[in-house]
Amino acid sequence: MNLRISAFLAAPAMLVSILTAQQAIPKSYKDIKYPPLNPVKVPRIERYTLPNGIRVLLVEDHELPTFAAQAFIPGGEFRDPAGKTGLAGITLAAMRTGGSVTQPGDALDKELDRLPASVETDSGDDANTASVSCLRENAARMLGVLADLIRNPAFPQDKIDLAKTQTRAGIERRNDDVTGILGREMTRLLYGKESAFGREEEYATIDAIAREDVLAYYKDNFQPDNILLGVWGDFDTAAMKAIVEKHLGSWARGGKARPKTPAVDMAAQAKGIFVADKSDVTQSWVRAGHLLDLKRNHPDYPAMIVLGSVLGGGFGSRMFDEIRTRQGLAYSASAGYSAQFDHPGMWSASAGVENKNVPKAVDAVKAEIRKIKEAEITDAELQRA
Repeated sequence: MNLRISAFLAAPAMLVSILTAQQAIPKSYKDIKYPPLNPVKVPRIERYTLPNGIRVLLVEDHELPTFAAQAFIPGGEFRDPAGKTGLAGITLAAMRTGGSVTQPGDALDKELDRLPASVETDSGDDANTASVSCLRENAARMLGVLADLIRNPAFPQDKIDLAKTQTRAGIERRNDDVTGILGREMTRLLYGKESAFGREEEYATIDAIAREDVLAYYKDNFQPDNILLGVWGDFDTAAMKAIVEKHLGSWARGGKARPKTPAVDMAAQAKGIFVADKSDVTQSWVRAGHLLDLKRNHPDYPAMIVLGSVLGGGFGSRMFDEIRTRQGLAYSASAGYSAQFDHPGMWSASAGVENKNVPKAVDAVKAEIRKIKEAEITDAELQRA
């Protein structure tokens, strides 16, 4: 009997709670009250440079019992030699899978599985990275592994061949994705397919890469003079300095200048309307754009980011409201500027549409671009952005 009474009495209490919650829901998003944001606590960063030129950033943080480090090496895929596009990616992949001269890659994998820990290498557009992460008790060992890998990579031929095979597989699949085609071809049109920023990996460029090219790329780019090392985690700063010095301090300077950023010919960008025909899909993408030599350190950079948000920065932006919501032409509409630090970036406006709506979408994108040049941005648009 008591159980039944308790259950019955609980029901009105639940009902009251539900009604109270419903009453608390604002009628408009404008009525939502947000609590103050948590204060941002910038960690203390210990900055110093080893005698051989390696710049080090240490962040001591005891919140979690973990450790991470990353070496940042200027270079990357933009510095691939002509005719051998993909060399940076092959080099960094084989560096990790091949291991060092003292610890082959397969042996390293077994150790990492046992600890547990991770070691990764990667090649980006303008830089290469090598990183480790682990629990704090393995910090000294794993920093030693990272140092050994970037100082003494083995680059066995079978691992270079494996990286080339994996890259060819990526080339084989790259036309499966419409947005991938769009980005690749737009980049080629604007920078030029012979430009370092417009070149793409091809079967021929991968086939042209030999082990000697990998060794030469490593020698030209991996030297302490150019390396920035970031170390974060649960450690004592003074003790970590000694560990960094132990593993990297004896690495002799390379003496070679940091790789220069390739030049961009702004006058070479294509103008007109171009079509990439992919007949096995029911949806298309439309993109308009051009290069803009306004780098991230330009005083107008923040204004360009806000402008992109007003025009095509998601819900509430002009393109989204007009092309997607009002006209119903697109399932996605956006615009923005991919600013770079050391070379001109790309400004673009895009819309993803059904094939039958491509002509209308082209007109709608052009109309919104024209309007943003002619119609002043309202205070409400500026505040939202």
